[in-house]
Amino acid sequence: NYEPFSIEINAIGKLDSLRTSKFIVNDEIFLDAWFNTNDRLNYGIKVSANDLKLNNYTRYFMNSYYANQLKGFVDFSLEYNTEATNLIKGGISIDDFIFGESSPINTKLEIIGDFENLILSGIDLSHNEKDFFKLNGNISILPRLRANLGGHLENFDFSDIMQNSILKGKLNAELSYNLDTDRSILKFDIAGKDLTLSKQKIDKLQISATQHDSLLVIEKFDINTANKLELSGTGKLDYNILSNTTYADSNSFHLIFNGDLFKIISNEFDIITSGKSNLKFSLD
Repeated sequence: NYEPFSIEINAIGKLDSLRTSKFIVNDEIFLDAWFNTNDRLNYGIKVSANDLKLNNYTRYFMNSYYANQLKGFVDFSLEYNTEATNLIKGGISIDDFIFGESSPINTKLEIIGDFENLILSGIDLSHNEKDFFKLNGNISILPRLRANLGGHLENFDFSDIMQNSILKGKLNAELSYNLDTDRSILKFDIAGKDLTLSKQKIDKLQISATQHDSLLVIEKFDINTANKLELSGTGKLDYNILSNTTYADSNSFHLIFNGDLFKIISNEFDIITSGKSNLKFSLD
């Protein structure tokens, strides 16, 4: 993005060994790099920083509008060493992360391992000093890209993070993600009670689904509201929720509606002030 940056490097050594005595980027990212060829080529690098302003660096990779929407402070320390048992180790944390008008979130990640088995010992998201999401697992980069991750969402309320969210109430979820080269599977189970979507009160929400590369399989989709509305469905959609991509195929989703449609409309709009209905239909 043609953004300026500065680098200072000083190094000392001989033809068979070299180490940096000074390696600084933008006066706030510190690197220590070395190599030697005593028995074989060995090398290492360590990079660290404290209290980096996130949007000072997102502007290198995205346009200024989105870069300015991202705020927060980053601490990290990452090390790669060919002489160590664990080639890669380190941690990253972001404090007071904000996107747009969201409330601040804190996140941290710790990693250790090598290119064949990189262990994510914990990705934690927290708000007001309370954890609401945890993710862990392992990633293999060599000999091919693979990943096996599991996550847990606990008592998460969108309105705590996004003040203008139309969805309010506590959600719980379990998810797993498996990747092998270019094939991935995401499974998730979402449950909620005593929710509010816009002006509609939802007593119970349950969604279970599996996302394949080009196919979303919905095993369970149940919504029950305070005014006796029931909405349920199962089926398959030629859609990928991660990439927001629709595919052309012949799969279908079966949806069943049972409830008072007038009541729903009158809650959302002023065009109907009173009335009662009992509507049942199914849709494929």
